Amino acid sequence: MQLKEKYSWAVVILGSILAVFVPFLFYKLTFGSWIPAIIPQLETDTIYYLTHIQQVLSGHATLGNPYFLEYRDSAFPGLLLPIYLASIPGLLGFDIHVVYAINAVLYAAITGGIIFVLNRKILQGRLVVSALITIVGIASLANLISRPGIMQTIYPVFGLFMIALLMVLRSPHEAKRYVPLGIISAIAFYLYPHLWMQNFTSIGLFFLYALFSRDTKTIKLLMMMGVGIIVACIPQILTTISLFTDPVASAINTRSGLIDTHIVLPLTIYNNKYSIVLIGTLVLLRFRRHFSSEEALLLLLTSAVVIAATSNVITGKVMDFVTHPWRLALLVNIVAIPILIQSLSKRKTQCEKMVIILCVAAMIFTTVNRAFIRKNSYSYTLSPYKERVVEAHENISGFADVFAALEQEGVHDAVLHGGPMLSFYIPLYSPNGILFTPRAALHVAPDEELLERFLVAYSGHIDEAFLRESVSNYAGLNPTYSLRYLSAYPDTTPLGVAKTFLFGLDGSVNEKITVDPMDLIGGDAYIQNALKLSAEIDSNYEEYLKKYNVRYLVADTKDERAIQIPKSASILYKNGRFIVYEVN
Repeated sequence: MQLKEKYSWAVVILGSILAVFVPFLFYKLTFGSWIPAIIPQLETDTIYYLTHIQQVLSGHATLGNPYFLEYRDSAFPGLLLPIYLASIPGLLGFDIHVVYAINAVLYAAITGGIIFVLNRKILQGRLVVSALITIVGIASLANLISRPGIMQTIYPVFGLFMIALLMVLRSPHEAKRYVPLGIISAIAFYLYPHLWMQNFTSIGLFFLYALFSRDTKTIKLLMMMGVGIIVACIPQILTTISLFTDPVASAINTRSGLIDTHIVLPLTIYNNKYSIVLIGTLVLLRFRRHFSSEEALLLLLTSAVVIAATSNVITGKVMDFVTHPWRLALLVNIVAIPILIQSLSKRKTQCEKMVIILCVAAMIFTTVNRAFIRKNSYSYTLSPYKERVVEAHENISGFADVFAALEQEGVHDAVLHGGPMLSFYIPLYSPNGILFTPRAALHVAPDEELLERFLVAYSGHIDEAFLRESVSNYAGLNPTYSLRYLSAYPDTTPLGVAKTFLFGLDGSVNEKITVDPMDLIGGDAYIQNALKLSAEIDSNYEEYLKKYNVRYLVADTKDERAIQIPKSASILYKNGRFIVYEVN
């Protein structure tokens, strides 16, 4: 390895690490510690996935329900491999905070290295340009790479898939090149639904092209690879089938936001606008000459993104299509930059070059914009998000005293009930379960029990208005997600649809739509039954605490809705803000 190449590798690895080190620098400058004792969440789902990792490290690897002791060792039908991979530093003895930091740094370096290799292959060894594109690209993905488990472990595998597919496209008749492509595709099936949808769609489009071209040898090799992938994926295929056939798995799927609809939200199209621009650019260029292998790779990847994001038009099933395929598209947009730069040198006419230059400019803009202008990757450094993080830290920092007191009193494997935020953090920072938190709906638990736990948790505060505004807390994501689709096109005429795309790109609820999320789970009858059950719970509060094995209650003076304390409870710990009660 030449000295220049060594320096390039060093710059890429260091630059990638620095890109994801910003959160820890933010913690240090804002709170005086590289990682606060109680982590304030900078990115969506950070605490949720750290809790998963902590449960694995505590010996509850099935992740049935990280919050309810009764179900924590049940079988969770979701994909667990990303969490297992993210748990490896913890299995080596590091605590959860160090695990969080190690994973952020490690996966940033791995992803950066893989993208650097791909960029070099595309740009034929132009080290400086390849390194620069890689570092800016990692910075644009920093918020997602910093998040534990998912997307952290996904991007490296997607990068490897791109490399393997490019190698096949360059020599489609060389059988050995299909081996790594098949292995990576099979691994993807165990990692992330939107990743395998993207990968399999890319391969499927390549197969259709081979059929159209009557390339018999490529068809045979793809079919052989496909058989191997299917055999390797049989266990996960059976699990995936259970999501639609097993009642428990189906309920989790629904509460997690699975919706039956053929409608595509305007926001889905808007989020994938750069993929659509890339497809249009490549189609225009195809009229002038055949694609290079790199251009073919880009067309397959971008087409797969758009097809995956809009696949519910055919399947009638949608889950997180607004954002999750787009997260993969962000990496495709980065790889598009070197591909288009390389394509520019091969185009002859001014028109072709102008089209490519405009498209490259768009890809560079969106990548740089995420990292350094709008700072989507570092939004917590800007107002008003920074103030919210500071406020959250002030609120949760006091939890450390509660967890220390519980540990000192030897409270382990018990069910606790506290305010909403404290309950969310309890399974992460103590070996205990809780009575209720909304995120429990994404795991194993009967629908009826989730409602009952919610009513017990908020005993004394339940009324119709609160039930309506809290529907996602106990019924999962389906009602509110469904409302977005029901509200997408208030005017279904061609002109109305066009207006929605032009002026309603946020996909928010339109005022003309009067559908209530509560109507999707039973309407007034559901509310009346819930109110009746709530009245019974209020009258027999202690009995319901015993039903769910609640041993300790944590009262917090900052909670908007104070939890009910039984008369028989005794004080275990007290400070200026919290009182921990033991239920006798």
